[in-house]
Parts: sequence; structure tokens; C-alpha cells
Amino acid sequence: MKIGPKFPAWLQTQNELNYLSLDDVGISDTLPQGFWNSSSSLSYLSLSQNQIQGQVPYYHSYSITYYLDLRFNNFVGQVPLLHSKFMKVLYLEENMFSGVVPENMGELLPNLLHLVLSSNFITGRIPPSIGILKSLEILALRNNSLSGELPPHWDDMQSLYFLDISDNNISGKLPSSMRFLGSLQWLSLGQNHLEGELPSFLRECTKLNLSFNNLSGKIPSGNQLQTLTDPSIYQGNPLLCGLLLSKKCLGDETDPRTTPNGSGNREDNNDGMEFGSLSFYISMVVGYIVGFWGVCGTLIVKTSWRQAYFRGFDNLKHRIVVFIMVKVAPLIRKIKFERN
Repeated sequence: MKIGPKFPAWLQTQNELNYLSLDDVGISDTLPQGFWNSSSSLSYLSLSQNQIQGQVPYYHSYSITYYLDLRFNNFVGQVPLLHSKFMKVLYLEENMFSGVVPENMGELLPNLLHLVLSSNFITGRIPPSIGILKSLEILALRNNSLSGELPPHWDDMQSLYFLDISDNNISGKLPSSMRFLGSLQWLSLGQNHLEGELPSFLRECTKLNLSFNNLSGKIPSGNQLQTLTDPSIYQGNPLLCGLLLSKKCLGDETDPRTTPNGSGNREDNNDGMEFGSLSFYISMVVGYIVGFWGVCGTLIVKTSWRQAYFRGFDNLKHRIVVFIMVKVAPLIRKIKFERN
């Protein structure tokens, strides 16, 4: 339902709203003057996928304590300095926010689950206080102008499973503490200036983008990385080597089908396969004759062996019955007793 392009006038008189969602309703207006002051009781605000303009106050006694979604609009100004121990979700993607990420964001929003600031004009570094967000699951800072090195401490971010900082100007090496990101599944670091060898923890990711950096060394193998067979996730790193790349590492095994001798030996290989198949069928026939008729023929000819053989089967059957009565029957009685 479209209610735009103007912001609804009737909403300006509502002072006791707790929940407000106006996603994709065609608003291309600016928010009314005093909107942020009048929303004193809001804990949930979602205005995504409109064309709303104007500036969001940098520092304000925001009452939005749980959920704030301003994605896909035309908001300007600095990243708002929110302060709420109850805030779970902050979505500011695809706007025109500028300035830096607040240095103490991790302290102001200690229980944040999702932080999405992608596709803005944010500069500066990723503040180290991000590393204290123990509950953070999604951190998306893609397509900004962030610079500097990655924060050194990721040890406490055990819940983080999505990390996207691609299309920035991040430099330096991947911090060794990132190996403690035990839940990490999606890692996108493309289009930066990262350097150094790839750490082994990357093998646990199911989605990976390392393209267009200055990374070096061998691509890790094993675990999840066996399914990441797209070479484009490593392109633009001329110092990387591995089986998926044109540049092979020293000691990498080569596919015999791609070697110069591969085509010349194809006929010999086919002859070997035909000979192997014939040997297999001959062995199967001989094994059937020796195994089946060797046992069954003996039982048919020798009466004493036949009697001993079936007597053994009878004894085994009795042992199984006794085991069931001793072990299983008491358990069944116990279950019936508990139900009654």
C-alpha cells in the first residue's frame, strides 16, 4: 500500500506509538519537524525502502530502544550516536550517511545483534569497540570509504556469522584473533588492500570473497572450502597460489588429464581398463563357484557337518531370545510403570 509521497499528517499527532513500520509506502518527503522529539515512546521504527530525505540527529535522546531500520532512503548526516542497552538491530544501509563510526559504539549498544551500515559515505577506521559486541551476528560495512587496519580483537565475537567489509580501503593483515570466530560462515573482504598469507580458519566458511587484495601464499584446503570452487573469489591477488588458480603452489598435485602425456596415454589407459574389467568378471565367477558351492556342497555331502551347522544356528537363536528377555523386558516394564 502506497501512502506517499507526503509523510502522513495524522501520524504527527500520535504521541503514544510503540511500533511504527512504513516500509516501501512511497514516501519521498522529509520527516516532519520535531519527528524525533515526538517519537518518545517508540521502541520499533522501520522506514525502509522509501525516498525519505533529511538529516537524522547525530546525538539525541532517542527512545527507539529495540529496532531502527532506515535502509534504502536518502538520509544524510553522521551515523547517529544511539545509546541503548536494549537495541538489537540497526540498519542504515543505502543512504548518504557520512562521518565516522562512533568510537564507543560497542559500549553504547552492548547487546546489538545486527549492525548494517553498507553503501554510505562513512570514513575513518572500524572502531576497536566493535570487538566487545559479544552477541553480534551480522556486521556489514560494505561499500564505504573505511580505511586503516582491522580491529585487533575479535576473540569475544563468538556469535558473528556474517562479516562483509568489501569495497573499502582496509589495509594490513587479517588479525590472528579472527580464528576465534567459531560461528563465521560468510566472509567478504574483496576490494580492499589487505595483505599477508591466508589463515587456516578460512576453510570453515561457506561463502568467501577475497578478490582484489594483496594476499599471498597458498589457498587453504579442506572442510567447507572443498565446495568453494569458483576461482573468482580469489582473483586480483597475484601472489596467491593453489589448485583453483592458474598459479600452482610448489608441491600441488596436477591432474594427469591436463599434462602433455595425458592425451598420448589415453589409448593405453583404455586397454588397461578393458583388461581390468575382464579380470574382475573372471574373479567374480571363480569366487562364486569356490565360495558358494564349496560350503553348500560340503554340507550336502557330509551329514555330520550339516547337523552341526544347523545346531549352531539353533543355539544362536536361543541366545538372542534369552538376551532380549533379560535386557529388554525390564526396560519395557519400567517404561510402562512410568506412564502409569
